[in-house]
Amino acid sequence: MDQPKLSASLELAGRLRRLSGTRIATGFGPRPPKRLLQVLHLVHEHAAAVAYRPISFGNSPFLEARIQDLLSLQREAEALLPRLRSPWAETTSRLVRLVESAAATGSRTAFVRLERFAEGTKFRRFWLPEVTCVPAFRLPLLDQAYRRVLVITGPGIGLGDEICCIPLIRALRRALPDAAFDFYGFYPGLWRQVVAQAPEHNLSSRPLLCFDAVEAAGANGGREDLLVLFINFGGLRFHQAFRIDRNRPDIMEIAVGSGVLWFAPRDDGPIQIHRAMDPVAPSNYRALRALSEAIRGRPTRDPVPEAPPFPGRERDRFEIILSPFTSKPMLLTPPDWALLLDGIRRIPGRKPMRCRVLPGTSAQSRAYAERIVERTAAWRSSEFQVEPLESSGAAGGPASLADIWKAFGASDLVLGIDTYSAHLAAELGIPAVTLCYERNLAFWPDQCQSLWIELRQPPAVMLEAISLLAAVAGGLETPAFEAFQRHFEVASWQRLERQWAEVRASGDGSGPRRARNLLDAAWDLLAPAQRRLIETLDFNLAWPRIRNWIATDPDLPEKPAWVFHLLESLHFRRIFRLLAAAADRGGNP
Repeated sequence: MDQPKLSASLELAGRLRRLSGTRIATGFGPRPPKRLLQVLHLVHEHAAAVAYRPISFGNSPFLEARIQDLLSLQREAEALLPRLRSPWAETTSRLVRLVESAAATGSRTAFVRLERFAEGTKFRRFWLPEVTCVPAFRLPLLDQAYRRVLVITGPGIGLGDEICCIPLIRALRRALPDAAFDFYGFYPGLWRQVVAQAPEHNLSSRPLLCFDAVEAAGANGGREDLLVLFINFGGLRFHQAFRIDRNRPDIMEIAVGSGVLWFAPRDDGPIQIHRAMDPVAPSNYRALRALSEAIRGRPTRDPVPEAPPFPGRERDRFEIILSPFTSKPMLLTPPDWALLLDGIRRIPGRKPMRCRVLPGTSAQSRAYAERIVERTAAWRSSEFQVEPLESSGAAGGPASLADIWKAFGASDLVLGIDTYSAHLAAELGIPAVTLCYERNLAFWPDQCQSLWIELRQPPAVMLEAISLLAAVAGGLETPAFEAFQRHFEVASWQRLERQWAEVRASGDGSGPRRARNLLDAAWDLLAPAQRRLIETLDFNLAWPRIRNWIATDPDLPEKPAWVFHLLESLHFRRIFRLLAAAADRGGNP
């Protein structure tokens, strides 16, 4: 059956199923009020956001915000109780009690119990289960000019994951230049940094606004010109939650963690699914670029961003941002960070430096940052300053996203742990060295100036990486930088980089073999100590192991693009590009 006939058949089947009535055999009797279904859905997702997410004092305000969200949903459920009949009245009463318990204790066990109870109500059966899902058959997905776009982020998405989506939103705005954008999320001030004039709405303590905003925007016949985009980490099925409405807008949902897009058209057509994550060499950034292309239909010509211009080379003082907080257990202490800063202070030939420490979002985080600064008091000087980042708000208060955004944009190097600081640095084109708990290349920014080091590595490894990145980014005085260029034979790296671009652009089956020869030549330029550093960073993907695989696998010539995606993710290739970018750009550093 050809594609138009298939689409027409699926649409007709959906309409016939809708005529079957509103009563569904679930064991619970008649359909509950739509508002209760919305409450159950949001209770489930907010509880899951805490139950299955690591929490430390680095992001304790996240836990407090989710509790306030659940209390708001509890009040909504209590208001519905007089209208409910058995068994939904009993179900809702128990839901209220479980929310009270979770809010009172704040324990992970209570949130797990609440999440499982909401799941056990089988509320999703009332979302019209006859929904048909098919692979996306019409790309690009946007075939009309919308007048308004609502961008809504789900509960539990990390700040770093949301930052990853900024290029996609920018591409969507370019595709819809006449559309008015509204943003609804849980990180106040984030989207205001990206789209200065667009209205931004905080969903914290008002979780049901994500449903109410869609209904209000689509009222008075405005659904035909409205596009709703839900962004979350794992796919929360918001696009299905709206299928109970006969009159609904076009809805798109993106799961950042899995690189999946759902498009639910406003008519009775099937939900189209587009999967962009490569299962063999997964890359979150590459998947989001592919989804952007599927949405707007404009190919991304350069999948790997170019190296930044390194403005630190023109400055007399080198600016560093230290972001010591993570949602995971805090394994590093203030003395550990102070020891690292002391090592940076001892880099030979460095410029005067200033390191500003982010204060976090809680009182405990601020105290932690202050202890880092106190630990450096014995050796701080005008040549190496360490100070907390000042907030534009109340004295001693947490820094806002606007403060952090501005500080990152004015820095030359970011030191952090986990992913949020690395994603923001990548968005702003700032070099970053990031400590990580696990080797998960799929979620690392693919910019060459983003280096990752496992926590289990000794401090000397991180100092070596910082020294290399600081030298390239402008952290050395002119004589030391010129010595750095001579030591690394920068002209040779530039020649190899030009040859690499030619090999990649060729696109033929000889690409993997020629790429191997180029990387072999680059490997020979490195001293033994530098090879050891790169092998440590790449671990089981170290070049000696990868080159043998490329040399012996007979199938690789058939998939050159996949080989290049893998090679571009290696620290060896990143440092290759960094050294090629270490040329003096129009003057001394």
